[in-house]
Amino acid sequence: MTPSEKIRGRAMEIGVTQAGIRREMERRGVLVSAAAVSMWMCGGRLPSGRRLEVLCEVLAIYGRDATELCAAVACWEGGS
Repeated sequence: MTPSEKIRGRAMEIGVTQAGIRREMERRGVLVSAAAVSMWMCGGRLPSGRRLEVLCEVLAIYGRDATELCAAVACWEGGS
């Protein structure tokens, strides 16, 4: 499963839209565009650093799942 599939799947599991992700991230002090969130969902780009950390908070991805997502993002970036 790709990082974008994990992000998209988790968003669907908890019933949050792309707009909802964007709003919640901004509420936590991280500004993102609608286009950026869309790219994360389709795999064109992935968040990193603080954006990835806050995305995990918004999608309630913690512990081992968060570690695995961060590792998958790092591998994806290394392969790009």
